[in-house]
Amino acid sequence: MQQNNLNRYFLKSLMAIGLIATNLYAETNTDNTFLKNSWTSLGYSNAKDVMMGGATTATGKGPSALFTNPAGLSTNYTFGIYATASQIDHLNATGSTNDEESLSTTQEVLPADNTAVGIFYDSFVVEVKPDKHIAVGLAYGLETNYGLFSIGANVVKDQTTEENYKEFGTGDYYTGGFQYQKSFVGIENLYAFYFGVSKKGQGVSQYEDQVVYKLSPIVQKIGFGFETNWGSSSLLLTVDQSTQSWLHFDDTLNIMAIGLKWMMFDGFSMAIAHSDLTYDTAVPSLDSGTTNSVGLELGLWKLNIALAAMQKEILNDTGDVYIQENSLHADVSFAF
Repeated sequence: MQQNNLNRYFLKSLMAIGLIATNLYAETNTDNTFLKNSWTSLGYSNAKDVMMGGATTATGKGPSALFTNPAGLSTNYTFGIYATASQIDHLNATGSTNDEESLSTTQEVLPADNTAVGIFYDSFVVEVKPDKHIAVGLAYGLETNYGLFSIGANVVKDQTTEENYKEFGTGDYYTGGFQYQKSFVGIENLYAFYFGVSKKGQGVSQYEDQVVYKLSPIVQKIGFGFETNWGSSSLLLTVDQSTQSWLHFDDTLNIMAIGLKWMMFDGFSMAIAHSDLTYDTAVPSLDSGTTNSVGLELGLWKLNIALAAMQKEILNDTGDVYIQENSLHADVSFAF
């Protein structure tokens, strides 16, 4: 009975958003059901990433690339400030995982508890999410006749403690990445090809009780992108394949994401995306999952605004929705 209560508590904990919001207590949990839920939204730390379903390993640019692939920071050449915020409604099934189920809200995360601010200059960025993390990213890009080659890295320091937002803990981790971009611009045609890879280390943190918590997985991603003009507008198609694994138990989460962005005219674009999630080792309460997202981006003078919405669903072995997450995301940046 005690073990069942413990598992129930974990399953009702908050599912993570983007590389920012994850659950914890992983080091003592022998049922990997908990961790299989906890990081499926990794990288969805900003609206620009959410609207593309996380498929931005090859195409992430400027501050929005800090967590997805820091190599993308090399495309920034200005000084500016930015802020990100999101709201999440997390729902769990109320019945048995083998029966017809209904969902009920188990936790809500308001923007006031999930807001970050940052500053960027050239290819360097610093982000602070109060009481949650401090992140620093740096990149270098080499422009050649064969295209733009970029490398980058970030370091994230977990700021959560027993007294503040410990349920959002990610642990301390690093991410390294590479991007390649080649454009062909003619009088009438535009073609651009993108490629990117990145790897995130496992996040760990040591709290006041001196216990080391393994809070977030190793994440390896590879992405491709293709952009072309469509009349007076342009289309960007991106595809990402990623895996998430843990050092302390044997299982892997595989994610295939695809995003489509329509840049309708200068300063305005819309996007839609979908991803499929599968586990190497399925258990009754977690078998597969999907995410669907939409968003828009607006640029006015030196101000950039992005808005996005995403729904994540995790299915059980009978095909019923066992876990659902609905989230709204907003970014605002200003370049001087």
